[in-house]
This record gives sequence, C-alpha cells and structure tokens, in this order.
Amino acid sequence: MNKGKTLMTGAVIFMCGSMLAACGKSQGASVKQNLNWMTSAKIITMDPSKATDTTSFQQIENTTEGLYQLGKDSKPVKVLVKKTTVSKDGLTWTFDLKKGTKWSNGETVTAKDFVYSWKRTVNPKTASQYSYIFSGIKNADQIVAGKKKADTLGVKAAGKYKLQVSLEHKIPYFKLLMAFSVFFPENQTAVEKYGSKYGTSSKTTVYNGPFLQKGWTGSNLSWTMFKNKNYWNAKAVKLQSIHFAVEKSPSTAYYLYQDGKLDTASLSSQASKNLQKSPDYVVRKTNGTTYFQFNLKMKKFQSTKMRQAISMALDRNALAKTLGGGYTGSKNFTAAGMTKVGDKDFTDLSQTKESLLVTGHHKQLAQSYFKERLKELGLKKLSFTVITAHVQVHRRILPECSWINFWQANRRQGAKPANQVPICQDGLW
Repeated sequence: MNKGKTLMTGAVIFMCGSMLAACGKSQGASVKQNLNWMTSAKIITMDPSKATDTTSFQQIENTTEGLYQLGKDSKPVKVLVKKTTVSKDGLTWTFDLKKGTKWSNGETVTAKDFVYSWKRTVNPKTASQYSYIFSGIKNADQIVAGKKKADTLGVKAAGKYKLQVSLEHKIPYFKLLMAFSVFFPENQTAVEKYGSKYGTSSKTTVYNGPFLQKGWTGSNLSWTMFKNKNYWNAKAVKLQSIHFAVEKSPSTAYYLYQDGKLDTASLSSQASKNLQKSPDYVVRKTNGTTYFQFNLKMKKFQSTKMRQAISMALDRNALAKTLGGGYTGSKNFTAAGMTKVGDKDFTDLSQTKESLLVTGHHKQLAQSYFKERLKELGLKKLSFTVITAHVQVHRRILPECSWINFWQANRRQGAKPANQVPICQDGLW
C-alpha cells in the first residue's frame, strides 16, 4: 500500500473501536494506491432500501452517493446537489442536482432516481426496516402503515435535475438525513432488471459513487472496490482499489496486520489496552450506542421501575473503562460530539433530571426499586439471560448491541424507547 495522508475524497469508510492502522509518508500521486481493509461481518445486501447492518452501509456509502454526505463535525456537504432551496414555511425543499453524473450501467442520474428510490423504500411491499425514517415527508406514515399508496409520497421530479420534497411539518435536520444511504437514488432500470436479486451480489448492483464493487457473490468473505473512472469527481479519489476481507477474530486480524496482509486491524478490548503505546494505534470513533433491550413479553420486565433498577445498577463509566478503546459511558441514546445546537452539544441539551437519574449509577436506589418490584411479583429473586448481538466480534461482551444513528436520536428528541437502556457509546463517524 502507498500509505498517504489523504486516502480518498468523496467516500466514507466506517470504522469503530480501537484499531491499528499502517501509516507513513506519501509516495506521490503517480504511485498506485491500494488498501487492504478488514471488516468483522459480511455484507448482507447492497440494496439501499433494505440495508440495516454496518458492513452493508459501509459498502453502499463508498459505491453510491446521494444529495449530501457528512463532513467534519457532522456538517452536510453537497455531493449530487448544487443548490438547495427551502420555502419560508420550511415545508417545501427543492434540490437542484448536478448534471451529467452517471450510473455504472451508463444511464444518467436524475431526479427520477430519487423519487423512485424513496417511493420504493416506503412501499410496504419492499419491507424496508428504515421506512419509518421518512416520517414527516407528506403521506409517509400513512404509506408505511398501508393506508395510502406509495405514489402519494411527497416527492416529485419538478424537472430532470430538480427534486422537490413536501413535508408535513418542519424537520430542522432534514438536510442531515439526506446523507443517510436510505435516501440515496436507485436506478429503476437495474432494480427492475434484477428484481428480487437486486443488491444480492456485485453483478446485480449498479453504482454512481467513487468506487465500483467487484467480487462479492452474496456470501463470500472477500471482495474489492475499484476506483470509478467515470465518477464525477474521480480526480479527487486517490485510492485505486480497496480489498476487503471479513475477519471475525481480532487476534487473526492482528496477525495478518503484523504480516503486512492487512493495513488495518480492529482490536479486542485487551489488545487495545496492551497496544495503546504503539505508533500505529488509532481510535476511530463511531456514533454507535450499545444498549440493553428488554423482552416486554416477559412479565418481570413489564415494570418501568424494574427496567430503571437494572439501568441504575449499571456503572457505565466503569464498564467503558474495562472495555478500553474509545468507549465512554452513555447518558442517553445520542452519542456525544455528534450534533451541536449553537455552541452546545445535543446530548447535553436533551438531558433531563429524570434521564440523568436513570442513566446514572445509583446502587442504593436501584436496590430499592428492585426489591419493590420483586415484592409486587411475589418473588424472592430474579434471574434472566442476556443474549448478545454478534454484529461485531469486539462487541460480543455487550448485551444486545446495535446502532442508534443520530437522525433516529434527534427524531426522538431525547425520548428513549420504553424497552431500551443505553449503556456505552463510541463517539462519531
């Protein structure tokens, strides 16, 4: 690999936790730059309407792009849009698109590609797990609920390169949402050509981003991204290729890194502690929040006080310290340092006395709540099993881990789901 300071522009590689990353002096733009990268989970889908996992989003973000992408401090940066206009009442957004950007099948990216994508995502037949995020766009909730047709969604092509969106109410962070791949365009020709197979392999997917993906068959554990020579901003993309390999074991990844077969290696908690003084040691923060999710079908968890007792019994800061790496104890579902309102962090602004109480470590109060609930249930003791989500190997010790993205957290305005308790966070992308 040519280990330069600037690897790429216009593409985002998602990373989380602590890791080792090769570094060195750039050998110049004339030398081909190839990167050997790892991920701890395989791709599930390349279909933006159906993706839910980190690896899939990672691949989509690097091969496809929409109106905006997130830059420094989560600020939206124009990508396919050249001008954005918002009506005085904040309910009508008009996006003027760049002309001449291409799909990998040769077709031009137009406003119709966005209209098609959004209507496809909210259509219940698509079964998108992220269809709810369109809430606030005219008729989106009714469409998702099956009460209106997808064609009634408040989005239209007001011209070949003019996209117009009608909202039911103001969404202050709407521009930020446009950087999420669920809002990316989709090529109707390709989707209809491949049908249910669309996005299930490299060959059944089309791209309009800085890289083209090749070699993913739908189940294999390695593939490659190549620089898209027809990308509108190809001159800014410094990497010639990125070879991905799924390495589920942090120890295996570390050995491959030492042998020079990987340019990066995600570390286990213990390894991150042992290697903190290494010159290659890097903490790449994400906007993830790890949390407990209770099974409310079980009577013992139906009590709010029982869930609060478990929450207050958790010493989040101690847990984060034990984990090492970039983990910090969470105060709510929104990771710190992601979104600012004025000069204040949204995480701090969204706090209340009640939320701080529940997410704080209060051993005696937790015991009191717990005893009270046991008495109500007629029990002397209570036990339960914690099932972990194996999204990423280095997170397996944490219960029910998942991603709570900033747009979700903002949408909730600090109100957490009744059956979830935030535990640890690892910052921002």
